[in-house]
Amino acid sequence: MLPALAVPALTIVEAPPGLPPAYRLAEDSGPVVLIAELDAYRPGSTATILGEAALVLPALALTTTPITLDDYATIRASDAGYVTRGSDPAGVQAYPPILSSGLEIDRQMDLTPNGAGAAAGWGSIRLADDGSLAALVSARNIDGRPIRLRLGRKQLLPHGYWRDPAWTETAELVVGLGAAWRLTEREMTVAFRDPGYWLDDPVDGSAYAGTGGLEGSAALAGKRKPKLRGGTAGNPAREVPAVLVNETGGIYQVSDATGGIVTLYERGLSGGITLNANVADITASAPPAGTYNVESSARGLFVRLGTFPPAGLITVDAWGASPDGQAPSTAASLALQWLRQDLGVPETLIDAGSFTGIAAACPWVAGDWLFDQPVTGRELVGRLLRSSAARLVPRRTGRLAAVALTALPAGTVPVATYTTAQIVACAPRDAGPPLAPPPYRVRVGVQRYHQTQSSDLAPTLSGTRRQNLAEAYRVRSAAGSGILTAWRRPSDPAIVETSLTSTADGDSLAAALRDLWSIAAGRRLWDVTLPLPYALRHDIGEPIVIAYPGPLAAGALGRIVGEQIRTADGLATLQVLV
Repeated sequence: MLPALAVPALTIVEAPPGLPPAYRLAEDSGPVVLIAELDAYRPGSTATILGEAALVLPALALTTTPITLDDYATIRASDAGYVTRGSDPAGVQAYPPILSSGLEIDRQMDLTPNGAGAAAGWGSIRLADDGSLAALVSARNIDGRPIRLRLGRKQLLPHGYWRDPAWTETAELVVGLGAAWRLTEREMTVAFRDPGYWLDDPVDGSAYAGTGGLEGSAALAGKRKPKLRGGTAGNPAREVPAVLVNETGGIYQVSDATGGIVTLYERGLSGGITLNANVADITASAPPAGTYNVESSARGLFVRLGTFPPAGLITVDAWGASPDGQAPSTAASLALQWLRQDLGVPETLIDAGSFTGIAAACPWVAGDWLFDQPVTGRELVGRLLRSSAARLVPRRTGRLAAVALTALPAGTVPVATYTTAQIVACAPRDAGPPLAPPPYRVRVGVQRYHQTQSSDLAPTLSGTRRQNLAEAYRVRSAAGSGILTAWRRPSDPAIVETSLTSTADGDSLAAALRDLWSIAAGRRLWDVTLPLPYALRHDIGEPIVIAYPGPLAAGALGRIVGEQIRTADGLATLQVLV
C-alpha cells in the first residue's frame, strides 16, 4: 500500500448540474451494467420482426410478442440484462443480455506543434446472435448512424434481488457513429467510429460543367470550383491564382461565393492592371484595356481583364465569404463555418460553443483557398484550429469540439484533484521528439502564398518581392528562455503551417506555443489510471491536479490530453500534460 500524501487544498468538485450519474457511479456499489443502443436503417423498408430475448423481463412476464422495426430501428442490448422503468422517458424498454464484449476507446490529442487534431479509434462491440440477426444485417445498415453506450449500477434490494437503475441514474459513456457490421454463426461484430468520420473525405463542392461561359471550358469539366473562405480587406488571403474560366472573355474565378479583390497582380507586379468597376454581371461587357472588373454575387467572385491574354500569371489578394453570405474571419469561426456549410456536418455533431469560445480567446484572422485539391475536411479544419492554438477533438458525446492546447494560465482552478485514494497507477510517458527534449524555439508560418513563383516574373520586381514570391510562408518565431544552456541538444520543430493572414497574429500564436513547450524544465506526460466512473467525469482539455509518490508528490496541475477506456476492466487511463 502506498503511503498517503499531503496534497494542496483542492478537492474533487461536486457534480455539475445535470450530470449526477457519472459522479454517483464512483460512490455507489453493485455490479456495473453496460447498455447499448444502435440505430439501423433500411431505405424503403416495410418491417422486420425480431423475437424478444428471455431473462430481460420480470418473472412470469416473458413474452413472445414480436417487435416491429420500421425504416429506422433501434437495437437495444446490454451485457447483464437491463430493463427501464415505466417512469423513464421512453417507458419500459428491454435491453437483452446479448452484449458479449466491452468497449475500448482511445482518444489522444496530437501534441506536436504542427499537429492537426485528435486521433480516435473506438473499436467495436459484439452481440450474441440468437438467430434473429441475419435478416437484420442483410436488410439494414448502420453506416453513419448513431451508436450510444451508457453505464449504470444495479442496486441490491433488502430481499436479495438486484434492481436495475432508472435511465436517469445511468451515465452516458460514448456516442459514436456506425461503420460496419459483420455476422458469423454465433455473433455480430459492430465497428463504430468517432464523428470525425464526416471529415475523412476530400472537401467537396459544385463542379464546372465545361459548357463554356462561367462554367468553364471542356478542360475544366468535372473540376471543383474554387473556394475562398476568410481573410479581410486588411489581411487578405494572398497570391491566390485566379482560375481562367472563359478564355474568350478573359474571365477568371476566385471563389464560388461572394468576396472582394484587394490587389491584382500580373507576373507578381501590382498596379499594372487597375480596377475599373464592380459590376453585377461580369459577362455583360469588357472593361477598358489595362483595367479589370469584379463581380461578387451568389454565383461567385470573378475578375475580367480588359487586356487578354495578359503578359503572365494573374494572382490576387482577396477575401471570401461562406455560401450563406456571412464573412467570418477568425480561424476558429472559419473552422465552424467550414463544418456547417462546405463539409455538411450535421449540427447535432458539432459543439458550436467550443468553436466560438476559441474564436473569442484567439481572434486571429485566417483565410484558405482551395481549387480541386484532395484536401480532407480533417486536414482543413485541423489547420484552422492549429492556427488558433487548439485541436479538433471528438467528444464522447458524439460531437466535434475545438479544444485549446496552451499553457494553463496562473490561477487556473482544477476541476478535480486525484491522489492515491483514487489513482490505480501513475507512470510517465515519453513525449518523444520534437517535444522532448524541449524545443528552444517555435516557428510559425503565416501569410501563405497560395501560388509561389520563381520564374517569368515582372522585370521591375525588387529582390525582396522575388524572394517572398518563392516562399510559401512568412515565418514568425518565438524562443524560450534558458533552454540552450539547460539542454545540450534541444529540439527545433518544423515550421507550424497555419492559415493566419496577419504577422501580428502569427507572433501571438508563436508566443502561445513557446509558453507551452519552450520551457527549461520541459513538459511531462503522465498516464494516470483511475476507476472508470471517475474518468467519465472528465474530458480532454480539462485541468486536474495529480498527487502521487515521486515527482508528483506535492501535487501538479496538468491538462488532460488523452484517454484510454476499457469497459471490460472497469478502468480508464488519462494522459495528463504537466
